[in-house]
Amino acid sequence: MKPIVKALSSRITVRTYERAMTYALLREEFPETQTLREYPDKPAIWSAAIEAAGGREAPITYVEFGVYDATGSFRYFLENNTDPSSIFIGLDSFHGLPERFGKVGAGYFDLGGVVPKVEDPRATLIEGWFKDTWDELYARIAGRDRLLVHYDADIYSSTLFALARMELLRKPYIALFDEFTGPETLATYNYRQAFGAKLEMMGKITVHGYAEQVLCRIVPHGS
Repeated sequence: MKPIVKALSSRITVRTYERAMTYALLREEFPETQTLREYPDKPAIWSAAIEAAGGREAPITYVEFGVYDATGSFRYFLENNTDPSSIFIGLDSFHGLPERFGKVGAGYFDLGGVVPKVEDPRATLIEGWFKDTWDELYARIAGRDRLLVHYDADIYSSTLFALARMELLRKPYIALFDEFTGPETLATYNYRQAFGAKLEMMGKITVHGYAEQVLCRIVPHGS
């Protein structure tokens, strides 16, 4: 049996293996995603995330890893929280993906390094790779409460880095994964393995039978 498995494994691509690993992890490590509360669309789960973080009138701290052009989710969260002391931080290189993601290649989402303009004074966009901008982000959010983090970096390496860095805050927070079924599944699994964090699943949007967007509460070990 082992020689057969080895022979088959030697013939599949790494991406095929990673995709198969995703579904195995969903079944074995995240079985609760099958029975989570369903939300009909992204605005519905975004609204639930705001409520989970404290509500529309509460002073929240919103961080989006992979903000792209600062429309879509970033604009929604800005427009649906009214507290003047809330802060909204978007991080991106604005040069596109650093590596291939699914069917799209490196450089996809490239804005030519141009940082989008956001008029709301509560918003800040930080340009650069996450590893180079973490210190600035940490300085802005350390000590703040009602934290809501949107993981939308797409690829495994960026998502894992962001999860590991957020662990340094040592406090529970609300998290939203934009494409959980895929590299984010493996990144979250490895993060949980490495740090002993807990995930309290709260809701999802299902696409093709699997949890695509996932809302949860992340509880770092020892927090």
